[in-house]
Amino acid sequence: MSDVESTIKGVFGVILVAIGFVLLLYPILLILTGDTGLFLGIIYLLLFTLPAGIIMFVGARLLHKSANVNVVQTVGGESRLTCPNCGVRNASGAKFCSECGAKLVK
Repeated sequence: MSDVESTIKGVFGVILVAIGFVLLLYPILLILTGDTGLFLGIIYLLLFTLPAGIIMFVGARLLHKSANVNVVQTVGGESRLTCPNCGVRNASGAKFCSECGAKLVK
């Protein structure tokens, strides 16, 4: 994944998490401000919770994928990949982390 793709996924993920958060807060604010009755506010809360949760989950997954980047370091003339999952340094030709088994992307 290129840096541009990673950045776009990260920004889109933040936007989705923010939208989900607003969807969760909206019915609570309606109840607290008294703009709606308690019963109707609870109905709104129930109706908004599932879509908000799904939107926030998708946003969080995009954020996680955008942050899943390996760091290449040169140690004693030998380049090593740092696992984004656990931080262990692996040999440059490794495809999976020797510690946690996560896939290493060059």
